[in-house]
Amino acid sequence: MPIETHHDKVVISLTPPALATPTTTGAVPAACTIYLHGATVTSWTVNGREMLFLSSKAILDGSKPIRGGIPLVFPQFGTYPGAPLPQHGFARTTTWRILRTDISPDETKATAVFVLTSADLSHAALTAWPTPFRLEYTVTVDAVRHTLSTDLAATNLATAGEFDMTFTWLLHTYLRVDAIEDTEIRGLEGRLYVNKAITDRDPATQAFLALPITEETDRVYQNVVPAAESHLHVMSGGRPAVEIVRTHGETAFRDVVVWNPWVDKAKAMADFGDDEYRHMVCVEVGDVAMPNAVSVAPGETRRAGQVLRALL
Repeated sequence: MPIETHHDKVVISLTPPALATPTTTGAVPAACTIYLHGATVTSWTVNGREMLFLSSKAILDGSKPIRGGIPLVFPQFGTYPGAPLPQHGFARTTTWRILRTDISPDETKATAVFVLTSADLSHAALTAWPTPFRLEYTVTVDAVRHTLSTDLAATNLATAGEFDMTFTWLLHTYLRVDAIEDTEIRGLEGRLYVNKAITDRDPATQAFLALPITEETDRVYQNVVPAAESHLHVMSGGRPAVEIVRTHGETAFRDVVVWNPWVDKAKAMADFGDDEYRHMVCVEVGDVAMPNAVSVAPGETRRAGQVLRALL
């Protein structure tokens, strides 16, 4: 079956007859796994090649956020003194519900839609975040275009006249790379960023075309306007490996985070292998810089998303 629903995850495996050529025989053209815990995409393969990073020490029993794949950050990015919620909010640590699944007639594209509402939250999370909401997450795999699309829609369910719902959110995408020393990120030149990996966090501007990953990296690029000429590219060995396109026009994600823990922080994380920093980089799109916090009026919905395209 192209889409299998299990008690803890949804597995998509696309083997359309039109793509059963000698070059793909023996390898599934497109596959994806999404855990209900956090609605976390943990695997996306294209012609058998894994495109996402999942730590060998990732905990998948629902007791912790999943270390890898695409964790969902909502309604709070990071943490800070007096923050109402734990780091990165509750979306990545709560069990979501499957709303529906769908597959195209030619079996080249499959979609799974997940939903999270206030009714799904723990007592602690509901106390910290009393605003009634609905969060819908749509995951689409396309075997022809070699893409994985992930779209979020946040609705404020408060009645008219009540407070706006203000939040930060982000797709915390972990990408697998062959070797971090041969990896660089393009599409951020001339952009303002804050380097959270150093003590001096005054904003700076990226002066170079490409960002190599040669040390602990934790940069928040602000107001990276989505446009055809500003798609993000993850380069491997000087060649494009993955393209990241932000979607939904005027409401598209405005910020980009680039993260790699490097040596010391990798060793300090219990759910991350000591040397695994060499095979991953996070390129995360969202609205996380406080000037870019999203505000949604009662009854309104905000949409944003991304398309990852494997450049094979």
